[in-house]
Amino acid sequence: MSSRDNITPDEGRVPALFVQPKSGGKGIADMLTTPENIKTLQRKLYGKAKQEPAYRFYALYDKISRDDILGHAWRLVRANRGSPGIDGVSFEAIENGIGVNTFLRELAREAPQGERQRNRRRPLSEC
Repeated sequence: MSSRDNITPDEGRVPALFVQPKSGGKGIADMLTTPENIKTLQRKLYGKAKQEPAYRFYALYDKISRDDILGHAWRLVRANRGSPGIDGVSFEAIENGIGVNTFLRELAREAPQGERQRNRRRPLSEC
């Protein structure tokens, strides 16, 4: 396959998650398959929402701040070459600075209080 074969006609660029596996290696789809424990959580939440449409999930921070959820989310966004968030910190800055594990632990600790969003938000005048 030539590099021109995988260019999208409308946008003229390679699809976001297109990565050819190295011979004998795992492709991006194999590496980013959702783990079974996360699929189980997703199914339970989906089932509850379908069973009780009026039910409100007020406190999901304990679910999204689990190590396995944050780690998988990091790998997905990293593989998709996500851009820095509102705080402007890039993947490289985290990986070369405090490290991914420390960053994810801090994120898990800050998430229930909404601290990260409050503390890192830029004034509108800077946007």
